[in-house]
Amino acid sequence: NPGDISSEAGREIFLETASAPARLLSIDHYIYGGQLVHERKRAGVPLRILIAGGGTGRETVFWARDLEQYNVKGSITHMDFSLTSIGIARGLISSLGLDHLVTFEHLSIEDFGAKHKVEAWPKYDIISCTGVL
Repeated sequence: NPGDISSEAGREIFLETASAPARLLSIDHYIYGGQLVHERKRAGVPLRILIAGGGTGRETVFWARDLEQYNVKGSITHMDFSLTSIGIARGLISSLGLDHLVTFEHLSIEDFGAKHKVEAWPKYDIISCTGVL
């Protein structure tokens, strides 16, 4: 069953059904004219990615794999209002050895925006919000 991530085989099938491979390079090309990744590498400035409504972590895995595959320094903030979903995402990210790239925030998008503004966090370069109801 492709949706069953309880086994290693199920997890790999689940993760290999990407709807948009190489998201990082596509965004860089179409939105930033191919300059974002190049400029960040040149300047040594890490890329900041927000996964808004990250759910159980599938989208976060795709972005983290892109960072590693293309040797781009960066960090990912996985934000969701469901502690259950965050728990599943943490387990998935950890099982794939990607936890060094991801931090988790348990907040609604509204609360996240307010906290981001009040605490004057740096801006994100890329915000992904896929499949959020």
